[in-house]
Amino acid sequence: MALELKVNPQIVDSVYTTRAIVLDKAPEVGGSIIYQQVAQSLGLIVQDSVSHLGQILVLDAAITAKVAELMFMNAMDPEQGQKLVNFFQDAVAFSRANLQEVGNTAKEVLADFKSMLGG
Repeated sequence: MALELKVNPQIVDSVYTTRAIVLDKAPEVGGSIIYQQVAQSLGLIVQDSVSHLGQILVLDAAITAKVAELMFMNAMDPEQGQKLVNFFQDAVAFSRANLQEVGNTAKEVLADFKSMLGG
């Protein structure tokens, strides 16, 4: 003999209503989670660029100080020292430009991503 199972119609209605609400909100919630992950990844990229610039600035200061010391002691040709200082100042300028480009690109990616989500 088969077991007859009767379910309260209010329970069935409640399950169907909850399911409809969850499935209706799924794309919105999923899009928000993806947006958050993309934003976090871009934040890490910007953070790495800032760290790189900081390291280049420290290196530039150390090189400039050492070149000045060597030039003061007549242990380095001033023209050679100037070339070395200029090289590291160019590295600083490149790192600054790189940080600016990374920031602009991150901003564009987030703006494009948000517009794709309808925001």
